[in-house]
Amino acid sequence: AYDPTTIIAEIDKGLAKHDKEVLIGTKRNGQWVETGKDEFQRKVRHFALGLYELGVRKGDKVSLHSENSAEWLISDQAILSLGAVNVPIYTTQPGEQIKYILQNSEAKVHIVSDDELYADTNPLMAELDEVETVISLLGSDYKGVKDFDAILEIGAKKQDESPELFEELKSKVKPDDLATLIY
Repeated sequence: AYDPTTIIAEIDKGLAKHDKEVLIGTKRNGQWVETGKDEFQRKVRHFALGLYELGVRKGDKVSLHSENSAEWLISDQAILSLGAVNVPIYTTQPGEQIKYILQNSEAKVHIVSDDELYADTNPLMAELDEVETVISLLGSDYKGVKDFDAILEIGAKKQDESPELFEELKSKVKPDDLATLIY
């Protein structure tokens, strides 16, 4: 029997069964940085609520220009938890193509891993009316770019103010909702 579900519901089912200490390992500067299940789930919740505080709502597009990492997965799950749409961008795509993707998808928020990846896109941001916020996963020296950790803090504050909000938003995501736009 066909039982429609969501990506988030399936991930939650998998996480409920996960009993290992490490959920994700990301290599940074030659060292493995490990993320456990509780930390992962907390960060997904806080990042989702941080995005919500930035104005991201169900159906909004959020681009994600980053290498594979724990932060990529946290961002993806946070976006999907809101019923927003992840627009992943390959790390090898040139600035002009990224500009097209951001305009065409009408991305409201642009998430980028670091300044090295953002260097090509930054000069084009002035021409993009759609993008309201740029977030760097690993921190940035660019003016006006928000930090991943700062968004987590905003989300943690929102969690304290409205403890039911995250589950409420997640419950509104339906199996037929658009999850991702891949160019």
